Amino acid sequence: MTGGRRLEMDKCRAPETKTLNLEKVGVKINKETGKIIVAADEATSVPSIFSIGDISEVATTVFTPLEYGCVGLSEEEAERRHGKDRIEVICLRDGEQRVLGLHFTGQNAGEVTQGFSLALQCGLTYEHLRNTVGIHPTCAEELTKLHITKRSGLDATVTGC
Repeated sequence: MTGGRRLEMDKCRAPETKTLNLEKVGVKINKETGKIIVAADEATSVPSIFSIGDISEVATTVFTPLEYGCVGLSEEEAERRHGKDRIEVICLRDGEQRVLGLHFTGQNAGEVTQGFSLALQCGLTYEHLRNTVGIHPTCAEELTKLHITKRSGLDATVTGC
């Protein structure tokens, strides 16, 4: 999914932060999305103000018959920031192989994305995923079994447990 398409979908769920006048007290807002920028502990740029939920710049979910959820960077944005040769579609190819973004389409995508958003904020790596026992809903377990990458050209069809 391209970044433009993602922004188009996000506009359907645009946060109403403008009427809160948060800038007057120093809370930083992502000008592009209108969401509040938060740290891993949900703290805003003002020490006594916290932000939780969809108004925060963390994970996004689209609840339709085929759900979609994302957290972190898109493939295009990861390549722009780090260079195409340094990206394996899920993580950086070198170093500790930090996961840069997670996109999930399917049943329970919202719950799966929410489950992994904290891990991503805490520095999730490919090795962490490989050493993790799958979380529920059961479809989330597929993320802990990742071993075929887009670059490899291998068939990524799920074949069973």
